[in-house]
Amino acid sequence: MQGSRPLEAATVVLTRPAGEAAGLAAAVRRRGGRAVALATTRLVPRPLDETLRTALAAVRSCDAVVFVSAPAVRHALAAGLAPADVHAAIAVGKATARALTDAGIAALTPDGRSDSEGVLALPQLATARRVALVGAPGGRGLIDGSLRARGVEVVD
Repeated sequence: MQGSRPLEAATVVLTRPAGEAAGLAAAVRRRGGRAVALATTRLVPRPLDETLRTALAAVRSCDAVVFVSAPAVRHALAAGLAPADVHAAIAVGKATARALTDAGIAALTPDGRSDSEGVLALPQLATARRVALVGAPGGRGLIDGSLRARGVEVVD
């Protein structure tokens, strides 16, 4: 019965940030695997300083706002981002789109992809001149770098 439990007898090590692995762990278990959460990082909200206040205010004038994760959505809202300030929300993945929808923000997601490349292929970003990028520091930097290479002003 491998088809219904493709991870039978497999152990999957999850390195999601602390507190962010529950959904993925449940999916692994549903497929017959054993999930071991080994958080190597912990997400901490950025302090609400003048720089963050300025970035939140700048969102209003952006053609699109790209949210890279569900925690990014939660932290932005907790910092004071108002759903009415987001004109066009783009979510990198389904969990991020759900977090936006739960906050009353309609989100666009790439078809069939949950990654930076999928986001960058969206036609809505082809004509954007100013885009806010909401996420944690680090990562591949592909969205930021690619948008800047296109001449887009990136607010982060």
